[in-house]
Amino acid sequence: LRLESDWVRHAYQASIDGDLIYYRDNDEYDAKTITAEHSLRLDIRRFTTATLDARYVLDMPKEGDPEEQTLSGSVALSQDFGPAVATLRGGLL
Repeated sequence: LRLESDWVRHAYQASIDGDLIYYRDNDEYDAKTITAEHSLRLDIRRFTTATLDARYVLDMPKEGDPEEQTLSGSVALSQDFGPAVATLRGGLL
């Protein structure tokens, strides 16, 4: 599933996808993975933008393996100087 804005200024994108694997006779090999991503770009001034990104991953492998969840995000501020763009980015995982 993918969503994308149709705004003149700013931009928003979101996506969710996953893999669900099921075995009819061998349940212990079933696996599930889900990924959700969001991105928001805000046009602050004519040549200045802020971008916020977030991502979540849920990995439920076959029976007996540990479940993993990952959450990450970042924030960036960009200034366009014509032939060059300067970006300051920070994030966490």
